[in-house]
Amino acid sequence: MKIVGIWWQKEENEKISNNSGDPSGDYDGISDRFSIYIMKIKIEQTTTSEVEIKLPYYSKDEAHFYKIISETSAIQICKFCNIGIQRGEIFVKFAIGVGQKVITADEFNQAYEDMLHKLAE
Repeated sequence: MKIVGIWWQKEENEKISNNSGDPSGDYDGISDRFSIYIMKIKIEQTTTSEVEIKLPYYSKDEAHFYKIISETSAIQICKFCNIGIQRGEIFVKFAIGVGQKVITADEFNQAYEDMLHKLAE
């Protein structure tokens, strides 16, 4: 859990009186209203879950296609850059990250072939 923001909000509320109707137990007994400051805290929480995937595993995001080969190796194809095709351990984490869409082997293979042709030009 991580606190990512704290702020105050001022609210004007009607004065709360004691049950006897005597305002002396209230804040200043003069005003019909008083200010309440409410502290708001934004908390960011993460959850951890364990999932099983069958290898090879294929996924994509807005700019990349991925193929996980093993626990320590994955291929990344960049759609929009001249880097083209890369292989490494770091891409395993990218391939299963938030926002990734699972794809078929055919879709990955087509992206792979397209990139090879682009790089050959």
